[in-house]
Amino acid sequence: MIRTYQYGFNPKLINRYEKGIKTLQKQLSRTKKHSYNRNKIRKKLAKKHRKIANARKDNLHKASNEIVNSGDIIVLDDLNIKGMVQNHNLAKSINDGSWSKLIDMCTYKVANAGKYIEFVNPGGTSQICSSCGVVVKKDLSVRIHSCNNCGLVMDRDLNAALNIREKYIRDVWNSLIKENKKPAEISTTAYHKDVQVESMKQEAPML
Repeated sequence: MIRTYQYGFNPKLINRYEKGIKTLQKQLSRTKKHSYNRNKIRKKLAKKHRKIANARKDNLHKASNEIVNSGDIIVLDDLNIKGMVQNHNLAKSINDGSWSKLIDMCTYKVANAGKYIEFVNPGGTSQICSSCGVVVKKDLSVRIHSCNNCGLVMDRDLNAALNIREKYIRDVWNSLIKENKKPAEISTTAYHKDVQVESMKQEAPML
């Protein structure tokens, strides 16, 4: 079974605790160094950050388990995360969602489960209609895919996920079948390496 999973997991923990953290940081900045109140507030602030870290780790394990259990071959979009965090509009959500950590978790859990994980260039996948193949131009603020050609209406990320699955089947899976190989025996990076960086800037999901 081939299963694609368009990354949409983000508990937005920073948004949940941000106000409290900012309040404590302001209080901390007003205290005197080495004072009792400063140490007291510093401990409260550390506790808040520890709570966020533990909640994020728990959510990442739950999300990675869900992804790995969804199929025998997991196909993820190959995101240039380092390049994407340079965009200040996306960096906060990307870091909060811990994209790199989630991918790392999925990779080692897939290996331990004896399954396969593949990465496909998602460039243009949110613009193409997964039903009829017509290009439906939309910027990042538009989260619903609506095709005037065939009438398909669905979440932008789901539409992209369907296109990523088809891309994998077309560019990789068919080659595996012809050559009688397993997924791990063929590289899936060569055919999209040259267009990776620019396309990731365009297709970054709005979280």
